[in-house]
Order: sequence, then structure tokens, then C-alpha cells
Amino acid sequence: MCELSLEKMGAIFADTNVYMLHMMYQAMGVCLYMQDWDGAMSYGEKIVQPYSIHYPAYSLNVASMYLKLGRLYLGLEKKSQGVKALNKVIFNLSYWFIFCLYKC
Repeated sequence: MCELSLEKMGAIFADTNVYMLHMMYQAMGVCLYMQDWDGAMSYGEKIVQPYSIHYPAYSLNVASMYLKLGRLYLGLEKKSQGVKALNKVIFNLSYWFIFCLYKC
């Protein structure tokens, strides 16, 4: 269902479109639920760069996507990619921690 919607919407919208991102995020969730780890990883990789465009730098939403991807990579025995993704999560969270210390 999600793939069919993505195909039809892809003819009209770019991959960075908010509606496309939402549909890909939903498709990733379905893949995770169905334990299709490779499919979830594929959708996650498509989502993470456009998320960085729509959300501000060091966004917790972007960090959440990197966390999901990092866990998927580690589960799929892709250790180096998993460590890189999880390092981005740590970097984003440490930024927010420091930001809150000085601004809050």
C-alpha cells in the first residue's frame, strides 16, 4: 500500500516533499513491524537526508532517525555504519544538553 502511494506521489512530488517523507516514514514503520529489516533500512536511508533539510541543525527528530538507523545497521551486522549513525545521535544529544545548560 505504501509502495503504491509512494510510486504515484513520486510522479508529482520530490523525495524531499513533506508528504513523501511522511509516507516513507510510515513505510519504514510497517517494515519494522513486519520485521523486514532491509526494507526499513532502505526507507530510513532515504529519509535521513531530507529530514536534515526540513528540521533545524541538531534536531531531536533527526537524532531519532539516526538512532533507528544505527540500531538497524548493528542488527544487520553493518557495524561501521551503525557506529557512525549512533555517533551522530550522541553529537546531537550532547549539543542539546549543552544548549540547555546555557539557555535554560
